[in-house]
Amino acid sequence: MNEGLFHRGSELFDAFGVSLESEITYTDFCKELIWLHRDGIRFARDALLITDLRQSDGDWAEAGELRFYPWDNVQGIRNVKGATILQEYECDQIREWVSSLAQSSVTYPYLGVTRGHIAFVLEGAPRSVRSKGGKARLREEVLRQRETIGASFGRPLQGPVEMMIDVFSSEPVSLPDADRLSNSVMDAFQGLVYLDDKQVRHLRPRIFESSSAFERLECTSEPMPHFEIEDIPPGSLFPLATGVRDYYVVRIRPHS
Repeated sequence: MNEGLFHRGSELFDAFGVSLESEITYTDFCKELIWLHRDGIRFARDALLITDLRQSDGDWAEAGELRFYPWDNVQGIRNVKGATILQEYECDQIREWVSSLAQSSVTYPYLGVTRGHIAFVLEGAPRSVRSKGGKARLREEVLRQRETIGASFGRPLQGPVEMMIDVFSSEPVSLPDADRLSNSVMDAFQGLVYLDDKQVRHLRPRIFESSSAFERLECTSEPMPHFEIEDIPPGSLFPLATGVRDYYVVRIRPHS
C-alpha cells in the first residue's frame, strides 16, 4: 500500500477551525483532548483512528497503541477555549464534510513495499489455506506481485525475519488455527521476500473479531471497552475503516 491512505487529523481540525484545547466526544460521553493526540489522528470514510504516532509517520509506521472509532461512535467535536465551549460540531456535520473529500481507492490483494519492509493485504477469510489447493492459490496471489516486490523490496532477505499476520474476521470461530495459517503464509513468501522460511525467527499471528470494532458505545454503569490494538500500523486498519470486515494483513521485515 502506498502512503496517504488516511487523511490526517490536522486537516479535520483546520477545516472546522477548532483549537488545540478542543475535544472529541464519543457516544458513551467519554472525551478526547485534541492536543494529546492531534499528530496521531487519522481518519477515513467510515472511521476515526487515535494513535501515538507523529504526523510525519506514514500509514505503515507501527503504532504502539491504536484505537478505532467508527463515525457512529463519535458524537462530535467541541471547540473549546479555556472553560468556554465556543461551538459544537455534530457527527453528521463532520461526516458530510468527510464524504466530500477524495478517498484513497484500493483494490485487493494490495501490496505495500519499501526497502526491507512489505505489507500484503488480502480480502476475505483465509479459510482456503486448509487445503493444498488453498496454499497454492495463496502462493499464486503472491507471485503475481513478483515484479513489484523485486523492484521495491530488492533481493530476498538473507538474515532473520519477523512476520506479523493480523486477521480481521466477522466469524473468527470458522477460521483455521493460527499455526496452520502461519505455515501457509510463510511458504507463500519463500524465495521472494526471504530465501527460506527457517529465517522467520519472530512469528506473531493474531485474530480480531471485526464486528466488535463497530459495537455501539453507550453510557453504562460499567465503562464499555473501546476497540484498541497494540503494535499495529494504521494501514492494517484501512480496510476496516472503509467497509471491509473480512481480510488479513501480512507484514514482513528484518528481525532486529
